[in-house]
Amino acid sequence: LDIPAPTGGSVVSLSVAPPTAGTMPASVTVPGGQRSATFSYLNNGSAPSAVVSAVLGATVTATTTTQTGGGLVINEIDYDNPSASDPDEFIELHNSSGATISLANLAVVLVNGSNNTEYFRAPLSGSLPANGYLVLTNATLMLVAGGTRLTPPGWMDGLVQNGAPDGLLIIDTSSNTVIDRFVYEGTIANANVTGFPTTVTLVEMTPSPLSDTNASPNVSLCRSPNGVDTNNASVDWAICNTTTPGGPNLP
Repeated sequence: LDIPAPTGGSVVSLSVAPPTAGTMPASVTVPGGQRSATFSYLNNGSAPSAVVSAVLGATVTATTTTQTGGGLVINEIDYDNPSASDPDEFIELHNSSGATISLANLAVVLVNGSNNTEYFRAPLSGSLPANGYLVLTNATLMLVAGGTRLTPPGWMDGLVQNGAPDGLLIIDTSSNTVIDRFVYEGTIANANVTGFPTTVTLVEMTPSPLSDTNASPNVSLCRSPNGVDTNNASVDWAICNTTTPGGPNLP
């Protein structure tokens, strides 16, 4: 503010355009006698940029841009194995930042593209170190050295559906926001995710045209370069001819 707020404080209205680009409070109060206050803005990754506005008589704006790496991402997925039972499916998450990320209140959600509905949820916990890898898979798949295994309750061979289309999300269950998303073999624009007040898109700009076939040798879909997220799936994703659960991708 230009001058300190009066006794009782000044309420500043907040908004973001487009409305789906991020999550934040509807207002923030500058305490009496103070000129400023802080609030948290969480980028949902659904738009390349957004404008945050603060209004108290006059309007002040700030432009945010979607981060291209440096966070928790879905990094590699193998959903279709040479065996009919898909015994070694996995989903790899990667902390592409230089700092430890808390996994508290986060979950991986799988979405069925035939009815746009959540069909499996894996709650996460603990933390993931800088440049670390967390692999959701069975108890026997061999991981690259350094990767951490998570076998969620209810995980079984063939659990991850083979598409056309299907997809997955990393979500924050405390704020009902999306951390990262990926849809394969098609488009899911209106997914019903438990706890979310509205439907959720799994599309990042342009969908990836790739598929993880059950041909031998086994392949996966992976981010290339490893860990990079430009929020354009058709650019970010490639076919990995060598699967590397728990380690950097090798297209």
